[in-house]
Amino acid sequence: MKKPSEIEEENPPVSALAFYSGVDSDLGLLDLTKFNARFLNTKSEEFKSFIETTEVTDNDSSTNRNRNAINRLEKEIEKHDLWALIPININKPVDSNIFFKIEQGLLILFPSSFQMIESWDIQVIEKKSIWWISTTHVTHNFHLLSSTTNHLRFDAKDSRKIVDFLIKFKDQSLNKLQLILIQSYHIALRNTQFFHFRFIQLCICLETTCTGTTELTYRIARNCAIICGKDLESSNTIFLNVKKLYTLRSKIVHGEDYKEDLLAVYVNYLSQLCSRVIIELLQHSSLERKELNEKTTSVGYGDYAKLSDSYLTIIPDQDKIKSLSEILKK
Repeated sequence: MKKPSEIEEENPPVSALAFYSGVDSDLGLLDLTKFNARFLNTKSEEFKSFIETTEVTDNDSSTNRNRNAINRLEKEIEKHDLWALIPININKPVDSNIFFKIEQGLLILFPSSFQMIESWDIQVIEKKSIWWISTTHVTHNFHLLSSTTNHLRFDAKDSRKIVDFLIKFKDQSLNKLQLILIQSYHIALRNTQFFHFRFIQLCICLETTCTGTTELTYRIARNCAIICGKDLESSNTIFLNVKKLYTLRSKIVHGEDYKEDLLAVYVNYLSQLCSRVIIELLQHSSLERKELNEKTTSVGYGDYAKLSDSYLTIIPDQDKIKSLSEILKK
């Protein structure tokens, strides 16, 4: 008998599904119908049913093939939940890039240890079964999952707003500034095991908002204060906090002594700040770096919406804005 991949079928659909971890909220609350996708916990009865009904059963070598691969993933992440992002309609192909976009969008909203563990290319056989062709993405950052305090969490009542953001983010054409910001931010959260390396990478994320090399700390602090501050008081606090962040940055890169407990607090604040900078600049869809720096020298604190003529609120996050307005200790 032929293997499923050898079955002669006219243009068999090729799709994708992905697996994620590092989350303590119910991802199933996110209605991703417009992506032809849905999140299911791999321990749920609904997911088990999906696997059972889509397994290829006409070949001895394929028995429990998909289930065995998922068991391997669950074993690798041990006690943490594993979430599958699967096509709602398996005969309507989903590009794996959509799943990466969803991961990026959720990380922008929620700086956390949330991550894609694997992405699969799958072939749909006879419009009813899925055959795992290959693994297109594998992460080995399981160390990020060890502390549940940094797992992704969201309030159920915000589910609709989160999905609205993901839809707009998927469709938005990113300019060079936005693209570099998101790439630097993503690298910092994903590929850095040590806090001081993550801290430096997040600083680099903020530095991409500036032109030139003189008075860099001042200009980064002012940019952040104007982009994220909602009034005079919060803008001034953000400005002073960024100056403190860069005092620590200087100590790290020059090999000076610094307080480890302070670094942990600063990394958390810096992650939230980078997240908010990205969200705000996505709301200024047409704003490039040169224009941004020209505007931040002419507008005042609290004038974040005046940085461009294209400002459109994607998602308000008052808790994050409030946390940025809290004064950092030295």
